[in-house]
Amino acid sequence: MDIKEALPENCVIDTSLTGFDFININPADYAPYQLQYSIDNGASWADFNTISDGQLRGFNSGDIVFPVLRTVESDGITTRCLIAYGQYEIPYPVEGLIVDPVANPTSCTSGFSVTVEAFGGTGPYEFAIGTPTTWLPPDGTDPNTLTFYNLIPGLTYEFFVRDASGCIKKNNEDVYADFTPSVPISATVDKASCNGSSNGEITFSIDNTSGDLVAPFTYTLFKRDATNTGVAVTGYENISQADFADITVTGLNQGEYYILITGSGAGCQFGSTDTLIQEGVAINGSISKVNDITCDVDGAVRVDNVTGGFPGYTYSAKVYETGNNTNAIAFNITNAGLVTVNDTDLGGVTSVDVEISVTDSNGCPQVLGIETLTLLPPPSIASVTSSSCDTNKTITVVASGGTAPYQYSIDGGSTYTNTTSNTTYTFDGLVANSYDVVVKDANGCTDTQNNQIVYPGTNFTLTTGQNLNCVPGEAEINVTLNSGASWYCGRLYLCN
Repeated sequence: MDIKEALPENCVIDTSLTGFDFININPADYAPYQLQYSIDNGASWADFNTISDGQLRGFNSGDIVFPVLRTVESDGITTRCLIAYGQYEIPYPVEGLIVDPVANPTSCTSGFSVTVEAFGGTGPYEFAIGTPTTWLPPDGTDPNTLTFYNLIPGLTYEFFVRDASGCIKKNNEDVYADFTPSVPISATVDKASCNGSSNGEITFSIDNTSGDLVAPFTYTLFKRDATNTGVAVTGYENISQADFADITVTGLNQGEYYILITGSGAGCQFGSTDTLIQEGVAINGSISKVNDITCDVDGAVRVDNVTGGFPGYTYSAKVYETGNNTNAIAFNITNAGLVTVNDTDLGGVTSVDVEISVTDSNGCPQVLGIETLTLLPPPSIASVTSSSCDTNKTITVVASGGTAPYQYSIDGGSTYTNTTSNTTYTFDGLVANSYDVVVKDANGCTDTQNNQIVYPGTNFTLTTGQNLNCVPGEAEINVTLNSGASWYCGRLYLCN
């Protein structure tokens, strides 16, 4: 995201001309999605096309905003992409006046002083420290300067100059560029604040090589308020410490913080520069079912379009029997958040709930949602009927269950018929043989019945064993079976 300040020319104070521009961005490039913007870290949104050329006005110099851009689907809610700028201060004019602060070190008991000098503009000048609200006249000896005394080494100071035309300029030079406090205190942000939370964390490190800070000492944590005044943070007021170990403060919400230390003995004071705790934009995302669980394919749920927070996401999941979250089910999860469940891990369960959470690089968690996966039953062979007596020998297969369409096989699955929605299929034109019948459904699941026999047609010959004659005894006809099944029954008919 690129931002450019917008200020009126000639140091004129005019809020209608003061603000900033989103630059190098064209809403048409994001079609069919809608581009939206926010200036309050995502708490509220407006369509980008409601502002002309990305221009936002109506601000005062020194105002703090938190610009964010996102693209959303037609529902105006589902976020496809998001980028946050962080804290942005509407600047003061950059032309006309020049503010030149010069630090003047003294002793740790009296702090240090800064002489602010104004150049350009139109005199007489006025001076301010911290915020451009309380204005002070210049030194009596020089109408272009004012010296601020008894400043605490290490703290952040901002200086302002106003000329006769009302033009205000803030210093853009670090007062510590040429002056290092004798007890430097550095600050490290260990953790930013999650959206809507107060869980930021800062560690302050004390360098007492000079020995100017005498232990035990007390420290107080301050937060800048809207007027840039430091307000003591509850729970971190006048805390006593016996050594120079690092000081870690937690439970911080968005804002700028500094620490003020007062030593024993002479009571020398030292501070840290302002340290910003950022608050992440709300984490958004969705999950969707890829497919249910089958005997051939793992059930799967994926993560879609995670935005917000602090980029760099990791995913975790819980899988449990639907309606019984105490019955956990085994699963696999990838780095991209794809959760898969195998049917062999269900233990008789036919439906599971998959709950996926995301955690950003700052440790901020968010539950993305719950999807239900169902075990789709495999097909079964209800019956197999072979017909061997007719010239056209057949096998008829009746399937049940599973997911249509089906395919049928009589060679153990080496080849299959074309797909059909029919649960009954007849193979015809068969020869005598043993057939392995298989039914396969749309999910690739199968059921098999082996050794389905089609018998050859019956062939026999008759020979006379004994004719009827005058000799006592019955006539005999011998039947010789040449082919057919292994058992038979028959009947002899006499004609006269």
